[in-house]
Amino acid sequence: MKSKFLFLLILSTLKVFSQSSFSGMVIDGANKRPIVNAKIRIAEKSDSLFTNQFGLFQTMLSKQDELTITSKEYKTLAFRWSGSASFQTIELKAVSDSIYKDGMRAFYKQIGEKVKYSAKARSSKIFGTVYISFQIDNTGALNNIKTLKDPGKGLAKEVTRVLELIPPNFIYSEPPKTYILPVQFNLDVISGTAYKKLREDTIPLEFDGKFLEKIVVTGSVAGR
Repeated sequence: MKSKFLFLLILSTLKVFSQSSFSGMVIDGANKRPIVNAKIRIAEKSDSLFTNQFGLFQTMLSKQDELTITSKEYKTLAFRWSGSASFQTIELKAVSDSIYKDGMRAFYKQIGEKVKYSAKARSSKIFGTVYISFQIDNTGALNNIKTLKDPGKGLAKEVTRVLELIPPNFIYSEPPKTYILPVQFNLDVISGTAYKKLREDTIPLEFDGKFLEKIVVTGSVAGR
């Protein structure tokens, strides 16, 4: 009995020493934003850990340890750690990505084709990302459309205008969810044969709601 206990103790000690540090970032597979409070469980371990506000986590793993990652509204993902990578970006897929009956590609296409980068905003060299939140009512129409961030010169107003034009072909869910649409306005300033690209630093912002994919609108203006 004593020798069996000693064997198990040695085996346990060897396993501890064979472990390596592993870090990961859990993100939304569609919009690449970090997923906060995703649950990470390692097989044969009783404790779980959770991602922080940046979608990051860190733990000790042995080669071939199995990780199971779960988060509300996302499909559960399980994989075995090969032991070769000390950091890995892990993408989770939403249970249902579509809120539009014709598909999200059709929704994004309408926004991208109809949003106009006004001459007023371009001449004032205004660029950046508009963040608009909205909900879907039981008729399939958008409601509670709100501006969360506006670079100015009517950019948010333009995105809101286009959203209000989209036919009520959305998928209602109970209780109503809040969705956040980022539309990034990029500006090319042209001076003769040279031009300068004005782009906003992509710093993740924290808003209450589910983020949709970012739509990019690019305009140009003559430099002075």
